[in-house]
Amino acid sequence: MSKITIIGSGVCARVFAYYSKLNKHCVTLCERAPYFDNLKQKVKNGIINVADKIECEDVVYNSIQPGCVKIDEVTGNLKKAVHGADIIFLNTAAFAQEEVFREIMPFLKDNQIIISIYGNLCSLLFKKILNESNISKNIIFGEVFPSVSILEVDSHSLIVLGKQNEFSLEIGFMTSKNINDILKQFYFKVKPLKNLFASILSNDHMIAHTPPLLLNMGVFESYTGNKDIFLNSISESTSRVMLAIDNERLKVANAYGLKLDSFIDTYNKYHNIMNREIMTIKDAFLNSILNDLKPYLTMKFPLTSKHRYITEDVPFLLTPVFEMARIANVKVPVIESMIAIASEYNNIDYFSEGRTLHSFGLKKSSLTIDQLLVQVL
Repeated sequence: MSKITIIGSGVCARVFAYYSKLNKHCVTLCERAPYFDNLKQKVKNGIINVADKIECEDVVYNSIQPGCVKIDEVTGNLKKAVHGADIIFLNTAAFAQEEVFREIMPFLKDNQIIISIYGNLCSLLFKKILNESNISKNIIFGEVFPSVSILEVDSHSLIVLGKQNEFSLEIGFMTSKNINDILKQFYFKVKPLKNLFASILSNDHMIAHTPPLLLNMGVFESYTGNKDIFLNSISESTSRVMLAIDNERLKVANAYGLKLDSFIDTYNKYHNIMNREIMTIKDAFLNSILNDLKPYLTMKFPLTSKHRYITEDVPFLLTPVFEMARIANVKVPVIESMIAIASEYNNIDYFSEGRTLHSFGLKKSSLTIDQLLVQVL
């Protein structure tokens, strides 16, 4: 049995806590102020419930390994939470990752494993911070992009949907040593990805989140209703832009020696529960469980250029992918245009203010692909 700490209070944090406890780990769920009170309301008495099914329009969707668990501890004390933990899952907003890591860094011990959920290369940043602080600790970093759909049915119940029969993860580790020994500590199914780059390039938020919002900003900003119009913004034209970004993503992956699935192949592999014929990106949104379960989606209106689909997904996802493309001499004009438009919307130069190689302490003018790959192993 491993001691696992999950830092965060969102649905992903609670799902990771649930499956960790379901697999007999000792589990601590931690959140900082001012969000700790919200966590206590969501996880009363340490109870996390994954409902067995959800029914919508006479169609029943079954959860992955449903049940109810009582985790060992819910706390607002980061020091207490990380002390003695074998594995720490970090599930915070991208802009808060550095702040949280600096807070827990003094309490870390050798051989602890830190897995960032939607990390987007934050592990490189953590490595830089450790080096600059002259802290010599052997911390194993990894990043994961969950391949399940999570819905909050009510304030105390979650639904976890996917095609697999058990909860599993694909993690990009920032090491190539002793991977089998690392995997033994998880007690649930973990597939190691080739490296951190495989994790960030598997993050389909650059396709699913940013383009529809950027390309329909006028409609979203002027919308005064409360219906979910986000899915309706994915037209034939919009989906062509999304497909172009997907193709550019795969070109970058190929340049780094990674063979990744397309957006559609990934959707059909992990999310196409009803086994419908999903052939296009538009189909994946409008003829899928996303559309079926619209009443349970929590998109808030009006959507503006300050929404996290832009303020997080552009600087912390599209920008580092663009930087990777430049090192590899891969042209990504559509990704570049998304960053440029977002920069104009918010009057912020996301090319320089985003998660750049410079922010990792790397000089991009002199880096090659091989030199960059060394940094993540």
